[in-house]
Amino acid sequence: MIVQRDLQDLSILVVSERELLRRTLVCMLKGEGCFRTLEAGSVQSALNALHRDHYHLMLCDQDFQSDVTDLMYQIRSGRAGCIRDIPAIFLSHREESGMADLASVLQVHTCLARPISSSQLRSTVIEAVQNPVALREPSAYRVVVEPPLFLRGEL
Repeated sequence: MIVQRDLQDLSILVVSERELLRRTLVCMLKGEGCFRTLEAGSVQSALNALHRDHYHLMLCDQDFQSDVTDLMYQIRSGRAGCIRDIPAIFLSHREESGMADLASVLQVHTCLARPISSSQLRSTVIEAVQNPVALREPSAYRVVVEPPLFLRGEL
């Protein structure tokens, strides 16, 4: 039996470079009863927040993809020095098949295409917190720093 949680019991970190998007998401969450939110405008501020406090969920703007990808790799690999299993939801302005692949690789609960409604955000947040994605071992998150020789044409 699944027990429906109230958003008022949750603490959510909203990560986006765009202030308007962060504020809109925080307003939507407050409208749904979640008053414990923190906005982070960069990967570094998100990491700092994760070191200071416990969050039940992270909402990440996927449109500054390289930074969010790096953030998720750091968290999932344990390199960030904070909780590895924080549920995460990506938000994007586009629907792409690649978003689902990226979510799978980074073990993100889901990718939502904007615009979204408050009720859709609420149900997705509750689902992500109640049924988090099972994580792989930290060693599974290796970042390739230099491409192999055959990809650089140096065989």
